[in-house]
Amino acid sequence: KAKFSESNKEKKKELLKKGKDLGQKFLDQYPDSVEYRYWYLVNLGSWAEVYGILAAAKEGVADQMRSHSERIIKIDPEYKDGGGYFMLGAVHYKSPYIPFFLSWPDNDEAVKWLRKALLIQRNKHLSNPIDKLLNGLDLCSEEPHSTYDPNHDDLGEWFSGAPPWIRRS
Repeated sequence: KAKFSESNKEKKKELLKKGKDLGQKFLDQYPDSVEYRYWYLVNLGSWAEVYGILAAAKEGVADQMRSHSERIIKIDPEYKDGGGYFMLGAVHYKSPYIPFFLSWPDNDEAVKWLRKALLIQRNKHLSNPIDKLLNGLDLCSEEPHSTYDPNHDDLGEWFSGAPPWIRRS
């Protein structure tokens, strides 16, 4: 209600605070519930948007979001098509880097976790093993694989015993 139908900022704050408090109460009662934890994070993110960066930093919202995201991943990495990974990527991306106070947010980490969520989403909707294999190879990535070293690896070596029409020209 606060996010989509309430236009009064103070009323939004009041509703989101109630949601935040209620969510924490349910997490205390059901600590292993991935559903409560996920939706608590959704509400917490909305709370941070409405209250602002300073209030969120003061309350430690980014640290809470990171911790809850990691817990979601531990409980059920595929919940909401990789929702824990998505939330972890989002908190890395949206949280400000504040030296000595909030030094862990990292856009490279955001990309890593968001890609992981995307991979889970893609795999959920694939119906045959060939598509799953191709998707697992992540051929759409613009970055080379982490084990590739351009100073030592020569793809031409892969084709050294191939017929001349396949070898590198």
